[in-house]
Amino acid sequence: MIRSSLIFRYSGAPNSGSRRGVSFALGSRWYSSGKGDKVNPKDKNQGDDESDKSSSDGSEALAAPKNSPHPLVSDFSAPRPTSGLAPMPDGIQLSKPKRKYVPRPEYERVTFEYPRPEHPAETLRETIRQKYTKTSWHRVMPSVLTAVVFGWIFYTGYSVLPHDDPHTELLNKDTFLRYYVTYKQKVDDDHYLIELSRELRSSVVSKVGFRSSMWDGKNLWSVEIAKPDINVTRNYTPLPLYVAGVDPDSGEPHMRMARNELEDGKFILYVKKYGDGEVSKWLTGLNLLAEVQVRGPIIEHEFGFHPLDKFDERPQMSYIPSETPPDPEYPTHVPKPDKYVYYGAGTGIAPILQALYSRNPPKGFVEVYYSLRKESEVPAQIRRFNYFLEKLGRAKFHYIYSSEGKMLMPDDVPKPTLSTFNGYRDLTVAREILKQKLLKEKLKEVQSEKEAGGVKMTTAEKHDIELQINTDVTNTADTEVIKATLPPRVTTEEPLGQESIEQKGSRFGLSNITASISSLLHIAPKLDPNELPENALQQYHIEKRELERRRPAWALVCGPAGYVNYVSGEPHINPEVMEDDAEIGGLLKDKGWDKKHVKRLV
Repeated sequence: MIRSSLIFRYSGAPNSGSRRGVSFALGSRWYSSGKGDKVNPKDKNQGDDESDKSSSDGSEALAAPKNSPHPLVSDFSAPRPTSGLAPMPDGIQLSKPKRKYVPRPEYERVTFEYPRPEHPAETLRETIRQKYTKTSWHRVMPSVLTAVVFGWIFYTGYSVLPHDDPHTELLNKDTFLRYYVTYKQKVDDDHYLIELSRELRSSVVSKVGFRSSMWDGKNLWSVEIAKPDINVTRNYTPLPLYVAGVDPDSGEPHMRMARNELEDGKFILYVKKYGDGEVSKWLTGLNLLAEVQVRGPIIEHEFGFHPLDKFDERPQMSYIPSETPPDPEYPTHVPKPDKYVYYGAGTGIAPILQALYSRNPPKGFVEVYYSLRKESEVPAQIRRFNYFLEKLGRAKFHYIYSSEGKMLMPDDVPKPTLSTFNGYRDLTVAREILKQKLLKEKLKEVQSEKEAGGVKMTTAEKHDIELQINTDVTNTADTEVIKATLPPRVTTEEPLGQESIEQKGSRFGLSNITASISSLLHIAPKLDPNELPENALQQYHIEKRELERRRPAWALVCGPAGYVNYVSGEPHINPEVMEDDAEIGGLLKDKGWDKKHVKRLV
């Protein structure tokens, strides 16, 4: 084992003028602080001798004093460091200059920790970023694609979804929209059929085709026509018809009913030209493709709720009757549809035709009394459709021509009956009617039995019968109460054959198309009632419905002011609610009609 020791030697006497120094020996070598110290010349010479013995690698060696008190000093030698400084000149102090400490405002933390390894997703994103960010086009492309996608979504939503822009609607009740005259037919000197089509109809229909239809049959409505140069508008009732083409030989139009939403945006106006009517003269004098400002719909009458409205709708009449589907079968416990009676004159026939031609026509039977001057006022196409409605068992038309000396008479006005459904507010009245009916029948029966036995009925017996009837009616279901108050149905029917078709055709001026009508109807006088009907024609004759012989529950009146006053009395429009609040008069009042079941379309 090699042992080393460190020996210090102090030179210079205290309080003497000599310089001091410190020497130390490491093993057998002596080192000195040596900066200007005065050492023993002997030691110096010895050190010089030893310094001449340089090692082969160029390092210097310093010899320790031979008279070192340590026994190992002479046996140990250490290399002299080559970086040793030379003695410092006199007058130089080792102390550092005093400076004011100023802390650094910021510093950078130095850490010797290894950075965390990159996640594979980060490596993939960095690879993709370096791959697609080589040029400016690659940097702009994602933003361009994003803008295109959002622009397409906005355009699609604006074009398809409904919004308040009136220019994307077929009709608007607050704004006049632009229509064009696409067909005009002169029926006689004063009456015209005018077809109006919406501007850019195909584009508008494609945007609103999924919305509710214009012709839903739930109400009667009209449109306002504005004359450009004067601040005057007039209401006209549109018909759900359009012209599909014109016969090149006869010039007669081929009219079709609007059967779906794609055929909306067109309608027919039945207009009469009045000598003092500014709008009617202007409208009937327009040429094809003339512009017309139209606003609507203006609701004239809403059909009340009926339990049958919750079931399937009645199919729309086809312009080929044999292609009209049969009516849906309704549950027996639901009240049956009501019968309507309609009184119209001139162009006032349009409202009921709008309802009968719509996609959801009234489920009940409609009896129409149509007053006009002469037969030529009604277009042949309208007469043909009305004739088909009769064969389908949906309506009955009574034409009253003043040129033949005829007019509406009191015998043409039937008495009203209670509706099959008026809501629970009318159940009390229905129950009271049923009570009186049953009580009368029971008293008559008991009284006959008493008279046969030679006795009279006492007051107590009458009271007991009345209490029993009251209990029975109270426990009767609501629908049975309403059904029991209706008049009995007639089950007889006039047979329909080929002869009646010919008579009807000649009567309506259709003798030239009687053969074609007969081929379209395909009516079999005798059908097996157990067979399911294939169309509405067969259904009507299988069930042998005699709705036209039932009394009506609702009456509607439309026509000139004099005609309305004669039939139902003079109307009075309340300006606050814009409703007719006048009492019923005229022929309807004489037959027992009231304001609740009569609607005057004025």
